[in-house]
Amino acid sequence: MVVEDFKPLQSFVSALLQENREGYSVYEASDGLEAVRYAVDLNPDLILMDIGLPTLNGIEAARQIHQLVPQSKIVFVTQETSTAVVEEACNVGASGYVCKARAASDLLPAVRAVLRGEQFVSGGLDGFKICGELEGGAAAAPLAVSAAQPTQSELQARKG
Repeated sequence: MVVEDFKPLQSFVSALLQENREGYSVYEASDGLEAVRYAVDLNPDLILMDIGLPTLNGIEAARQIHQLVPQSKIVFVTQETSTAVVEEACNVGASGYVCKARAASDLLPAVRAVLRGEQFVSGGLDGFKICGELEGGAAAAPLAVSAAQPTQSELQARKG
C-alpha cells in the first residue's frame, strides 16, 4: 500500500512498483486515517508511507497500524531526515526509511530488503544505526543501507 498525499509522488511510487512486475498488488491512500482503515481491511504485506500526512500523521498512523496489523511492514518514504524523526519512525515499528530525494534509487532495494525480513535506511542519514538496533543494543535483522552518496542539497542542509 502506498500512503502519500502528494498525488504525483503517489503515482510515481505506484508505477515504479507495478512496472517491476514482482507480483505486487498496489493500493493507495492519501491520509493517515485512511491508511489505518485500509491496513485493517487489506492486511498488506508492506506499507510505504509518508510522515507529513493530513488527518493523521504518518508516525501516528504507523503506531496504530503496528498495533492493529503487526504483520504489515512499514517503510517511511519521506523528506524528513533528522535523527529524531528517524528514531521516532523506528520506535513505532518501521522496517525501513527512504528519503524522497533518493526514492528513484532506494525504493525498490528498500522494498526487497524489508520483504526479506531486513531493515533498510537511505544512506547519508544521521542516526541511521538506530533502526539497526533493538532495545538494549542487541542487533536486529540485517540493516541494508543505501551506498549512494549524499546529494548536493543534503550536504547543504547539513551545513546549515
